[in-house]
Amino acid sequence: MYWHQSTIVDSSIIPTEKMSRPDFNDVAKIENSMPPIESSQQVPREERQAHPNAEQVRINQPLPSFWARCHDRWALVAFLLSLAVYTILSGYAIYCLVNDYDDELDTTNHFSVSGITTGTSNDNDNLENTFTVKTGWMFAGASAIAMGLSLGLLFFVRYFPTIVIYMAPILCVTYLLGTAAGSFWLGIPVMGIISALFAAVVVLALFQFRSRIELAKDLMITANMAAAKHWSVFWTVIIGLLVQGLNTLWNIFTFIAVFLRFEPWQKHCDTGTYCSGPLTCILLVFVVLEHIWISAVISNVTLTVMAGGPYANWWYGTDSDTKSESLWALKKAAGTSLGSIAFGSLLVVFIEAIHFVMNAITGGGSSVERFKYGYIQSGRDVWRLFNKGHGLKKKGIAALLSDSLVGKSLHFACIANAILCAAFTYLYMTAIDRSMKIDGWEWLILLYSFFLAMSIGLVLTSAIEAGVSTIFVCLDKDPGKLKDRNPEFYIKFAPGGRYYDYGHDIYPEHQNDDVHANIVERSGKS
Repeated sequence: MYWHQSTIVDSSIIPTEKMSRPDFNDVAKIENSMPPIESSQQVPREERQAHPNAEQVRINQPLPSFWARCHDRWALVAFLLSLAVYTILSGYAIYCLVNDYDDELDTTNHFSVSGITTGTSNDNDNLENTFTVKTGWMFAGASAIAMGLSLGLLFFVRYFPTIVIYMAPILCVTYLLGTAAGSFWLGIPVMGIISALFAAVVVLALFQFRSRIELAKDLMITANMAAAKHWSVFWTVIIGLLVQGLNTLWNIFTFIAVFLRFEPWQKHCDTGTYCSGPLTCILLVFVVLEHIWISAVISNVTLTVMAGGPYANWWYGTDSDTKSESLWALKKAAGTSLGSIAFGSLLVVFIEAIHFVMNAITGGGSSVERFKYGYIQSGRDVWRLFNKGHGLKKKGIAALLSDSLVGKSLHFACIANAILCAAFTYLYMTAIDRSMKIDGWEWLILLYSFFLAMSIGLVLTSAIEAGVSTIFVCLDKDPGKLKDRNPEFYIKFAPGGRYYDYGHDIYPEHQNDDVHANIVERSGKS
């Protein structure tokens, strides 16, 4: 499952200086202020020119209400309503599980949907034996391992970014091939074929992107520079992982409780309206989709706080020692963008299968002007950013964005972690507690374990990709800042440099030799 970067956050928080590059205004629309006025909306440029004191007048106006400042309000309402329904269903099912659960099954009744039964009760291949309280604790253990692996990945990203870029795809291919071999050995050919095909796709992608690995390394190093300057980045990631871990545990026991409460073969389930196979399937689908939505919101809030806080402030040199940029960005996101975050996260539920195709469109907009616009308007701006220079020779920001391998490498690392968690689940079922092994249904348990581990890992990748996405947007708005932030990277866009093909917008061709020499001298001293 891949959903973490699907939100185009409406935005007003990338701090900018007065721009001297008007050709970027169609993407930016950023007002010349830092930080944005907390007590009011920005005064339009035309109004400031006609009335010089309009800014001060606007500052003295009362702060608009939360509802007036919130974009895409309908999506926020829909999210809160669905969350309320999910909470009520979860509370009721878990209450019944704690008070009325009976391990004994009614062996005369079996799970049936549209006339399809699961077999006889004497066989150990019944779906009704698949999800139990013991299964929930096994999933919880797999989720804990996923959190540990994600924290380990965070450590490697921070101190060994090159290793992550190179090794993540290799580990992913290795684990996928191992999964394929194991699936065929276990008699699950469908899963084996899917794993083998996925491994082939990853190998082809690595062959195609082999020339971009160095670029991905430099981008991740630049993002790490901002993270090292603001340790709140890592605390935010850790908090996001903990919140997502708790959300995953909640979903695990909600899923198990709903399954056991509404299964038609439970002795404590009265025959009638509230116990049936179709109802159980509908409720379980709702539980899974709601978990995807909640997880996407958590990931995108984390991404928004990262992009809108420390990364952008570091780029423009507006860091503050008196306040936390992450906390400030969280307040702005909660005050204006929750609706847009919910809207973008909702779309993920329906476009999960084509996430990688849409990732450049939906993910790249997470940091566009930080919280000023709604989802649709921000999406148009990101589309213009991504297609800048359309029809021209492959140069500039659009080519740089399309050639980035950072997100793909992080996704491969997440997939590798999720495969390890699924492997732990299978090892537990076969070596530690063989009563958990349900012949014919292991694939369902392994798939759900993989899904839960991915939901945790993608919180980490969303936070890391926030830095890279912010670099792309800031390069588009003020590429000269890269000269101050990472001169070694900047000089590679100069004539004769490794990334000269991308330097059309980043390293102006008219830049004089003195400036070039100063950058070379600075990079040498560094």
